[in-house]
Amino acid sequence: MIKRKNFAFTLAEVLITLGIIGVIAAMTLSVLIQQHQKKEITVALEKMYTTLMQAANTYQALNGVYITDFDTSLPAKDFMEEYFNPFLKISMVCKDDNDCWYGKRQPKAIDQKTAINIQYGVILADGRILGIVKISGGILFYFDVDGSSGI
Repeated sequence: MIKRKNFAFTLAEVLITLGIIGVIAAMTLSVLIQQHQKKEITVALEKMYTTLMQAANTYQALNGVYITDFDTSLPAKDFMEEYFNPFLKISMVCKDDNDCWYGKRQPKAIDQKTAINIQYGVILADGRILGIVKISGGILFYFDVDGSSGI
């Protein structure tokens, strides 16, 4: 008679293996989520840029004025109403920062420290928020690409 030896894993070995797999999955998953979020933001910024360029190009085609010749000495509201608003799908013109950002954090620069006082803002039909600030020598555009979702 031949003796057969049964080979099997103990419960402790299985649990340790599952624990190691779980830790590796958690580390990998956070990196994948960060990469996905960066890609989403990049796509959203490209979409906003395209939207603004289409509006500027439409103005140029209708009026023969190149984007480099836009009158940046105009107040922020007048600048937007002249060059962009007629060609954007706007759901709401904001009276102030709270109007646009719905009580969210005050808009900040990309460093997330410098507060921005938006001089004119609109909410586009798809929920994205566009704000502008007139500075010496030009106009700065600020985007909230996730709109009112607060992400």
